[in-house]
Amino acid sequence: MRLLSILGKGLQAMIDEATTPESFKAGQHFEEYVREYLFIERYYDLIERTHDYNTNSRDYVESSLKPDFKFRDKWTKENLC
Repeated sequence: MRLLSILGKGLQAMIDEATTPESFKAGQHFEEYVREYLFIERYYDLIERTHDYNTNSRDYVESSLKPDFKFRDKWTKENLC
């Protein structure tokens, strides 16, 4: 049974990749860049992040209307959007 579960998850991941519009993929790559190079984990806590395309296509999350990220500076404790 575990093998079927793993295969099912792999198949779902391939379907999600194939059905996600290119514009959303570009946005996702940009968000990854922002987190990895601009607001790095060493200096900023990640407070909020919007849901991805696949989550919202199944069951839309209203909080996705908020800014994509919300960070907190680890030293000043100031929240940044």
